[in-house]
Amino acid sequence: MFILLQIKKNKKTSSMVFEIINTIENAHEDGVWDTKWVDENHIITGSVDETVKLWDLQSNSSNKDFSGHRWGVVSIDVHPATNIMASSSIDSFIKIWDLESKKLVKSINASPIDTWAISISDNGETIASSSKNGNINLWSIESGEKIQVLEPLEANRKFSMCVAYSPNGQYIACGSVNGVISVFDAQTGKHIRALDGHALSVRCVSFSKDSTLLYAGSEDKHISIHDLNSPHVVGAVSGHSSWVLSVDCSYDNSFFATSSSDNTVKVWDSGSRQCVHTFDSHEDQVWSVSFGERNRLVSCSDDRSVYVYHCQ
Repeated sequence: MFILLQIKKNKKTSSMVFEIINTIENAHEDGVWDTKWVDENHIITGSVDETVKLWDLQSNSSNKDFSGHRWGVVSIDVHPATNIMASSSIDSFIKIWDLESKKLVKSINASPIDTWAISISDNGETIASSSKNGNINLWSIESGEKIQVLEPLEANRKFSMCVAYSPNGQYIACGSVNGVISVFDAQTGKHIRALDGHALSVRCVSFSKDSTLLYAGSEDKHISIHDLNSPHVVGAVSGHSSWVLSVDCSYDNSFFATSSSDNTVKVWDSGSRQCVHTFDSHEDQVWSVSFGERNRLVSCSDDRSVYVYHCQ
């Protein structure tokens, strides 16, 4: 599929191209809940089938199945500079893997309430995990020990369904089932502010690549945009007909993308905050989107498929 759009901006015409460049059907034996880029030719995927897979996009083949979880994998993250990948599962374990040797480095028993979504710090030393009691737990990748607990305000200590480090390493954000986003200082662990803007659970949070903006998607079908220097919402967009499950920003900050229970992936212009394209190739809810280099985007779904797109 190849789409060319012409959009008039300040009396000048700019062209945008959106196309599917790769498809992996039946990537897993069950729904695929998360995906991340490793480099421009490789991605990882995590599934309800209890495995994580490393994919070579040039051959469309899986180089390695990382197995060991006893329940579905709900969240994965990767730190390419150190070749470290982490996975979090319903079995309450966080597993740390070496992508070069393709071996398990460490297995962390996070107990039944201490992990759900995960995010690796910019320096590759720490994993932040959201939890069912609302706290954010920080784990040392080297030792596997819990080194700090970040606590939201008392009223917001509800199930945190998502967590993200800012690319500059200064902030950690999480979203709660009560619709509130909590932001912490990543160095001190201090709670900085609570951000409102959603009527239902916040399912996903993501920082712009320059770490100035925070995007959040919710079960209320909206995406809120926050300036980290302000307690107020600076923008909001809508267009999905069901829950927003994932959001991510392109490396050049020109786009952000969202995925939803409505089976679609939407690409938004970061400047105008208008939806510039909708991909509707998935046949079930789309759990995750992730931008890679050169404005390439990957998505994964309960339909077990993975799509790679080019957005320019």
